[in-house]
Amino acid sequence: MNIYLMSIDSVTQADFEYISFYMPQRYKKAMRFRNESDRKLCVAAGVLIAHTTGISDEGRICTEKNGKPYITGGPCISVSHSGIFAAVAVSNSSIGLDIQKKRNIDLPLLRRICTDEEYDWAALDERRRYLLWTFKEAVVKEDGRGLLMDMNTFSVLPFFADLPVLIEGKRLTGKFFDTDEYALSIVSSGFLFEPGLCFIREEDAALWK
Repeated sequence: MNIYLMSIDSVTQADFEYISFYMPQRYKKAMRFRNESDRKLCVAAGVLIAHTTGISDEGRICTEKNGKPYITGGPCISVSHSGIFAAVAVSNSSIGLDIQKKRNIDLPLLRRICTDEEYDWAALDERRRYLLWTFKEAVVKEDGRGLLMDMNTFSVLPFFADLPVLIEGKRLTGKFFDTDEYALSIVSSGFLFEPGLCFIREEDAALWK
């Protein structure tokens, strides 16, 4: 399984036209954003969905009541975006994907989302905070309950030792990637082979730093 990324720098007018024709609801959503970067992120996510699934029929791309996307009669999918990147992963098993442009995560916020053990592990290490945050978000996305799932009721620390995490009887595996500017994590209810990062526009690879 691979994770596909696309930056707003590589979004073209042709991409806007493609989304307006094949995914008109996504196009309308994109155009409601005031910020050009947000519009491009929304379009990039649509392009990635079409590229990774081969599905451009917007009627098959749905969301559960708490926002988890799914494809009718198709594979499982997870979508995330932050900074200049949109990211999409597709799998036969339920997955959750989160990407974050690195920013300050203050200690009071960290305390709210962590178990005591996680807080002690990450409080004094900025890189650990980013990775822990993205794993927490990825688990919540895989679960599908959104904010109804309390992040401080489960620990993601086993992921950092390449061990599974058991949450409410569900076994999850996880992998992470990080650079100077971004952190990205993915979790799956199935076995995660070594996932790779793929850029559908060659020029985007140089921006992942």
